[in-house]
Amino acid sequence: MAFHPSWRVGLLLLAAIILSLSACKKETEIQLKEVDKMYSWKEDRHFLGFGKVILGIGQDASSLFLHTPGILSQLSPGVRSQPYFENLNGRMPSDVAIRVPLAATVVAFPIADTVVTVAPYADAVNPEYSANVRLHKLDPQAITYRVTVKSLSGRESQFAAINRNNYLLLSYRRPGAAVGTTVLRLVLARITLTPGAFQRVQLQSQIIDFPTSALSGSSYPYISQITAIDDYFLVSKSDGGLFKVTENGTVRLVDSERSVKTAYAWQGKLYAQSFSDKLLVSADAGETWTTYTNTPSFLSSSRFQVLGDSLIGYTDSFNQLYSLRWNGGTGRIRELKNDGMGEAAINDIKQLGDTVYVGTTSGLFKRPAKAFFESKAR
Repeated sequence: MAFHPSWRVGLLLLAAIILSLSACKKETEIQLKEVDKMYSWKEDRHFLGFGKVILGIGQDASSLFLHTPGILSQLSPGVRSQPYFENLNGRMPSDVAIRVPLAATVVAFPIADTVVTVAPYADAVNPEYSANVRLHKLDPQAITYRVTVKSLSGRESQFAAINRNNYLLLSYRRPGAAVGTTVLRLVLARITLTPGAFQRVQLQSQIIDFPTSALSGSSYPYISQITAIDDYFLVSKSDGGLFKVTENGTVRLVDSERSVKTAYAWQGKLYAQSFSDKLLVSADAGETWTTYTNTPSFLSSSRFQVLGDSLIGYTDSFNQLYSLRWNGGTGRIRELKNDGMGEAAINDIKQLGDTVYVGTTSGLFKRPAKAFFESKAR
């Protein structure tokens, strides 16, 4: 049977199309790309190794000052005249149990059992600009500043505090009258900085004794908290109670509660949270206190920081963040987003400019302040 010429042309065209499609047919390759998960908190990558253990944060108008084991660092985001990150001091305590006070212009840290150094941030790298509190010079029977401030929650509190007028308050231990006993005393030091480009620290120190009428005779007393509030201090003592210490060196028992864990000022009032689930509130700068009982137990394992007009709490054992509002003895709590920080424990929180920074046991994390108050999804 013969094909018509037009059929032959059609078959040839069909064969050409089939060959063309066969030549274009290839195996399909599937490429998978890993996409980084977006977290609320972003880590600052300038810290490595033990340097990621942020023990405390201080700040001035343009910088953060960070205590990591053995090192004091400065972070200056957005300041053209300064590097973004630099190390200031390699003489800081390397013991993670020692938390130091970081004020606006100076830092205080121990360099021996009976010697505490006060250094300016501006010249912290050079010891000649620092000054020392020498306990043996003030009290020849001084033993140590160590193990005077003790936290029942297992997390250390600052061993000293510096108030807004640059007064330093620290405690130390000396032998008691009976064999095997010790007594706690306080050192109040006025810090001044000489004028000029290179500022030197000068100290005027005095010894302060607790009122004997307020002591119960414990053989080994300790302090659970030293807190700077405006131009005075609150000190919680295990065998006495809560004391108010002023800049002129007076010390007075203001409440019998002996286990205050943290104290802070917020919206014109003072708040002191105890380990025994009590909340103490003062409306007259710590002269008198009202006690509320049966507060939630997680408050006694929390620390607090005021950001703007808001009160922020963070728990000791892990990285839970929450905002807190008090109305008398009633509080309202809202949990905030903490994703991105892993299982790290939070040690400090500061806001600088439009960013909130959180120092943890595994790094420094940051988040825009406008997003900080987003509630955590349940």
